Amino acid sequence: MMRSKKIIGMLLAVVVAITSIPITNVTAAAQPDTKNAGNPAEESKFLVTFDAQTGGITSMKLDNDPNKGNSNLELNWANGSKNTSANGENFGDTTWGMGPLYNSTSPTTLEITDTKSEAVFQTENTKVEIVRELKDDNKVIEETYTFTNTSDSEVAYEEGDLGIYVPFNDYYEASNLATERRCNTHIWAGENYSYIYAVRMGGNGPHVGLVLTQGSMASYGQVGYTRSDSNDRGKFIFNNDAMTLEADESYTVSWKIFAHDGEEDFYKKLDAQTNFVRLESDYYTKEKEKGEAFSITAISGLDLTGSTLQARKVSYRNKAAATEFPADDPYSPVYGEPIDIKTTMEDGKLSAEFQPDSIGEYVVELTTPAGKKAICKLNYVSSMDRLLETRVNYILDHQQMLDSSDKDR
Repeated sequence: MMRSKKIIGMLLAVVVAITSIPITNVTAAAQPDTKNAGNPAEESKFLVTFDAQTGGITSMKLDNDPNKGNSNLELNWANGSKNTSANGENFGDTTWGMGPLYNSTSPTTLEITDTKSEAVFQTENTKVEIVRELKDDNKVIEETYTFTNTSDSEVAYEEGDLGIYVPFNDYYEASNLATERRCNTHIWAGENYSYIYAVRMGGNGPHVGLVLTQGSMASYGQVGYTRSDSNDRGKFIFNNDAMTLEADESYTVSWKIFAHDGEEDFYKKLDAQTNFVRLESDYYTKEKEKGEAFSITAISGLDLTGSTLQARKVSYRNKAAATEFPADDPYSPVYGEPIDIKTTMEDGKLSAEFQPDSIGEYVVELTTPAGKKAICKLNYVSSMDRLLETRVNYILDHQQMLDSSDKDR
């Protein structure tokens, strides 16, 4: 036992020495240094090309792109494909605004002008009506997708069944090319309050953002990348919440696409949306041993008086539980019982302190009086010392060869 303690002490000293970077209070990943290169987003106008067969967006550019006129470097923010496949699986048309439900059918009606596209698709039991339009002197693109159950009975849609492709051009290639004609895509699928913050890889603005104005996005996915280490992040898709529509009932998703000059300008424009709620924490990862609570703040132009705040601990199913859950979804999250969090209102701002009682991942959910939801995700972890101690003890208890004759173990 004495030898084990000495070994633990030695290993801890060595590992701590070489892992001197603290993990305490980890915040979101750093963003690239963004600048507008003399082309402010306030002056940006969109140049859009609609697909002649579907009405989807095949090209989305800004008229003051730093490389305007250079076809090799000008950034097309919409990187969809008429036929996307990878690893033997075909995903069909991933053009901007198409979706798995209707991308294998042709529209029953289609009208296209220079600034507007209107398409209607009819599947076995769902009508999809899509309107895309440039507004505010082409400085904004507004898109609306309405899904209507056209059957005689209710239809249950699983998460993602009504997904919509938003294939931002997030693809790594030679650095001199990628920094100019590719973008980094930061997606927040936050239920009713979701957004996409996209920035040119080189940091030169103007950049492009998307904010949800109606409906809800539960998650996002990626299709069409060939392997886990692929330089192509694939075609992004916004996934709907699971829902049931009665006969003739409709569900609508809308968003706005706009130009911005970088992170500060993006969030300024996001918060200017009077119907948008952004839930933030002082830090998103904290150590249990320090005993610090998460400080949560809701930013919005709305009056949040009467809103409620709850947290749920998240665990994940595993292969051992696959017999209890659908075989094709053994790793989906399981949410614990809601934990009520006391809130305070001061100067129109809602704030709260949340102290978890055990390590793990938590989803904090704010519900407005109108029933709309905003979320943020928090991690409550063990300290570095505790993690190292636990790992070393596991090695000593379970990964030692105690029988020298048993060489194959």
